[in-house]
Amino acid sequence: VQYGTDAIGGTLQLFTKNPNFSDEIIYKLNGQLKSITNNQEYSGRTELEFNSKNFAFLGGISYQKFGNIVGGKNTGVQLPSAYDQISYDAKLNYKISDNSIL
Repeated sequence: VQYGTDAIGGTLQLFTKNPNFSDEIIYKLNGQLKSITNNQEYSGRTELEFNSKNFAFLGGISYQKFGNIVGGKNTGVQLPSAYDQISYDAKLNYKISDNSIL
């Protein structure tokens, strides 16, 4: 059902990564790179995870570079549509007791 002028609606349900507690101390470092030549996209992400009995951390930083949009047939390059972006995130859990996590 549409309301208004060509209305579009929907729902997104997102599940994100969570740091986990561990009986032993664990460090993890992950990274990924992506290159798409058609859209002139170059991106990379690095994640650091630390797990211990009472403390858990997961954080990351991403960099993305997008080139100008190239339209079909008579459109050509759409200037200026290129941009760079840096994103970062972090989750921190602290186990106060077996029944309480901050």
